[in-house]
Amino acid sequence: MSSDANLELPCLIREYQDEDREAALDLVNRVFASAFDHYAPKNLDWWKWKFEEGPSGHKSLVVEDPEGRLIGFYAGLLLEVRAAGQSFRFAQSVDTVVDPTFRRGLKNPGLFVRLAQAYESSFAGPDRAAVMYGLPIPNAYRIGARFMDYWMLRAQSALVLRDDRKLPPIDPALDVVDCANFGEDLDPLAQRSFGREVWVGRRDSKWMNWRFPARAQDPYHRLQVLHAASGQVLANVVWREAHFLGRPVLAIVDAIVPPDEKAAHAAALRVLLSIAAERQRDLVTLAAPTSDWAAQLVEFGFRTEPTLYVMVGRPFHPDLDPRALRESWHYTLADLDVI
Repeated sequence: MSSDANLELPCLIREYQDEDREAALDLVNRVFASAFDHYAPKNLDWWKWKFEEGPSGHKSLVVEDPEGRLIGFYAGLLLEVRAAGQSFRFAQSVDTVVDPTFRRGLKNPGLFVRLAQAYESSFAGPDRAAVMYGLPIPNAYRIGARFMDYWMLRAQSALVLRDDRKLPPIDPALDVVDCANFGEDLDPLAQRSFGREVWVGRRDSKWMNWRFPARAQDPYHRLQVLHAASGQVLANVVWREAHFLGRPVLAIVDAIVPPDEKAAHAAALRVLLSIAAERQRDLVTLAAPTSDWAAQLVEFGFRTEPTLYVMVGRPFHPDLDPRALRESWHYTLADLDVI
């Protein structure tokens, strides 16, 4: 039991159960709709996909008031990450909300902080979530840095491409095609794309088909670059339209491209830039600036643009070097709960 001194009410913090889904969804929709102009309310199918169907699972907490009403929710989406030659479980903090009646300001944030601290003490540690991470907006970051020891990895920039001056022409030996989902050929491609020194979240076909499900009103599009003669898959790229960075954009959500397949990478980018131009959108993405993929994007003409986001990550395992978390972790929008 804990109590909110502002309202003198006892509150119970406990682990989320599937039976909480409707109340938690209603709370998330209410809070986010009042906070974000472009928020589209989510439905139960979306909720079940995100929190119940994911192959890596989740660990989440809820808060109940004395009458059993759900007034707080803290979710952690789990992700297996290969790091330092081992497999670790990371937890991405997402959809953390508290009923506005129970909120406070930065000086005394109350229930929001207690919920986050309860999550850390319950689920973070060497044999649990080895790293907690997220991409909080400024106000949440300020609270986290003051009360929850958020570790700032970087002020997160976006990458934006508006012209093709640095993109080579499409190699005629390549075909760029749409695909409905990911097959077994994705797994060897991912192995080629990320060296052992790279920290990277799972990119197997099972996880990718969950993260980007082919279903009704699917917002994601999947491109494959093939060797025209052999049919070998040389690159996989996921994109979608979204309202991001304060404007409508064409966003690259993920790319699995071996570093030596630059021609395939450039072919995919040319196709996406053409689509973006037709729809009068910038082509944008967000990624770890230290990754090989980000370096190639810059080589092809992408330029950085500041965002409001801060990338945070805190290791809870003695084998994980905080400096390597900043320098060696390859992440994209696929690893983040943004779009």
